[in-house]
Amino acid sequence: MWSIKTFEALGSTQDQLKSLAEDGALEGLVIQALSQTKGRGRHGRKWEEGAGNLYMSILLRPECELAHIAQLSLTASLAIAIALKKSLNKHELNLIVKWPNDILINNKKCVGILPESGLTPDNKKIQWLALGIGVNIKSAPIETSCALSQYSGKNISTESVRDDILGELESDYRLWKSEGFQNIRKKWLSLSYPKGSRMQVKQAHGTIEGNFETIDEYANLILQTKEGERLKISSGELLLV
Repeated sequence: MWSIKTFEALGSTQDQLKSLAEDGALEGLVIQALSQTKGRGRHGRKWEEGAGNLYMSILLRPECELAHIAQLSLTASLAIAIALKKSLNKHELNLIVKWPNDILINNKKCVGILPESGLTPDNKKIQWLALGIGVNIKSAPIETSCALSQYSGKNISTESVRDDILGELESDYRLWKSEGFQNIRKKWLSLSYPKGSRMQVKQAHGTIEGNFETIDEYANLILQTKEGERLKISSGELLLV
């Protein structure tokens, strides 16, 4: 289902894809850049670019309610996590999917995912979804990140990682469309932190702390506080305590 366009250099694959989405580009368009100068992550943060890494944005048109966008973000992170295990050929790798949309190896970030959407004129449904994906393959720009090359005994190409990700995403996206989020949710939880893990979530109005319970049917994070209160969290930055 994918139509891949690769550029030597772009400011941002995400900006390029969003512009094409607004112009009516078909679902399945993939914009890849061998280098980019204005990559960004969540909350407007700059995504540090390193040589030999994967930068791409994927266009989906799921025709779903806005409330389901977080489900698709977790569907993407699940697909990428499974693809990375295949790329590295290490199924026992200490790889964790971290809510809402990061992937860690040995507690260091190796993947960032940025979902951005356009809405229908009535603002009730998603008209298009752009999934910006950055994977550290050859280099890790900062100390808290890692690169796949650190865990592989062979040379890994951006093309092979890209194709593994797209293959898994196509499968999981079709599963989500046909059966909903339930099975995706179960698989995602199997790759995330154990139930009871102590966590903090930083939000604009303060920090919430509690034990990890689960994610719900809308991909909200569920924490239980020491007072026994169950909290439903839809956004924030997660830290282990």
